[in-house]
Amino acid sequence: MNPFRYRAVVEADHVIQNPTSPEKLRRVIDYLRLKDGDRVVDVGCGKGWLLRAMAAERRIDAVGLEINPAFAAEARRAAAEASLAGKVAIVETPALDHVVADGQFDVALCIGATFALGDFESAVAWMARTVGRAGRIAVGEPYARRLPFPEAVRARWAEYDRDLAGAAAVIARNGLVLTGLVEASQDDWDHYESQHWRATAAWVRANPDDPDVAWLTDKIQADRRDYLNEERDLFGWAIFVAEKAAS
Repeated sequence: MNPFRYRAVVEADHVIQNPTSPEKLRRVIDYLRLKDGDRVVDVGCGKGWLLRAMAAERRIDAVGLEINPAFAAEARRAAAEASLAGKVAIVETPALDHVVADGQFDVALCIGATFALGDFESAVAWMARTVGRAGRIAVGEPYARRLPFPEAVRARWAEYDRDLAGAAAVIARNGLVLTGLVEASQDDWDHYESQHWRATAAWVRANPDDPDVAWLTDKIQADRRDYLNEERDLFGWAIFVAEKAAS
């Protein structure tokens, strides 16, 4: 199944495409000290919920980078229909293909999409370079609740072999001071995963003759089994908010 189509199918019901909630994302906005005039970039903005929430509060100038055509289209549609004080532009592109100057933005976001910039370490470095003096970042990422991982989990998710302190250390190495932490609850995780299961079941019922039905059915069953058997207990998810250290 085409990866873009796969994500569009399994996240059809997701308004927020990460294991978090509107209330927690508004706390992230508060920790970022968002103000009128801020220039904001959101890497992997998805359907654009966070950017719209920011632009509804402040007169920001925001750019969302999104590679999935279905999500980019939804983000544009929703922004056009919303009453926003700020401006939100959605650019359909791989994040690393979008030219960004050093210090071009005041706020950089990458919530659950560090893979778009390579990995967590690369994403934090990119964001630290992209924001100017007194710049702020927010980055969302899974972390390990227990280490070491079982071998099967390590084979699937070696990039998340890092606990909260390890993530904070990456942030500090890039000249940033951690100023906020917003953790997903178990209910947030379960809601996020459950929406995958529900959307997939609905799509399979509506498209029984589609050539991707068998593959997608097997995929979601395997993912659900891995989540319930191992990953639910091993992984946390958190948004780290940080700002440039005083020079």
